[in-house]
Amino acid sequence: MSKFSIKSYKNGLTLKLSPDDDFKELIQDIALKFYTSRDFFGSSNVCLAITGRDLTEEEEDIIVETISKNSYLRISCLVGHDDNLDEYFTKVNYVDTEVVEEPNTGIEVIYGNVTEDQIVESSNTLMIVGDVEMGGKVYSDRNIYCIGKLSGEAHAWFNGTNSIEHPFVFALVFEPSEISIGMLQTKNPKKNDYSFGNKLRPIIATVNDNRLEFNQPSQADLKTLQEINILKEN
Repeated sequence: MSKFSIKSYKNGLTLKLSPDDDFKELIQDIALKFYTSRDFFGSSNVCLAITGRDLTEEEEDIIVETISKNSYLRISCLVGHDDNLDEYFTKVNYVDTEVVEEPNTGIEVIYGNVTEDQIVESSNTLMIVGDVEMGGKVYSDRNIYCIGKLSGEAHAWFNGTNSIEHPFVFALVFEPSEISIGMLQTKNPKKNDYSFGNKLRPIIATVNDNRLEFNQPSQADLKTLQEINILKEN
């Protein structure tokens, strides 16, 4: 009898586990299945639901890591046991992006807000000209600009394989529920990590000494935005 089964949706997967099999053997089988089927599943962000047995948070993390290491998939979220899975996976909305060819070819731009349950993914530098609302998620294999309020999740340098000298997440209003750059991640960054008095100022998240830092952007950062006609000089 199989130790697990997989049900595939347009935007997600359900992994139904045997309740009694040894967990280590189960992980080995999951690794083998996703490795041999990696071309079938393709490369995309997906939500994952795990059913069939009670798992600790550590065991859930091991399963997610196993799938990520043995496939081209990127697990963007875990769906709770109480959710209606068919309804949830139908509701999740992956947003298409528009490639900006001039003046900086390769930057992908979303005009408008990324709303709750919407997911944006890009292999290029990603620019949101609008807000990333709570519940919205943006993923880039390079850098992220949010020309608006960042309240949802932002994950830059997501695949961690591109050669990027200084990966970053920039936002005019920086209040993310979760942020990551490469393997470094934090949820709900403390206000005193990135606030400067009572004035509203843009914030850029970078990596320094293997930790996330939150600072005001440099004049060079702002000039880059001005050059692509996103910000206008006051």
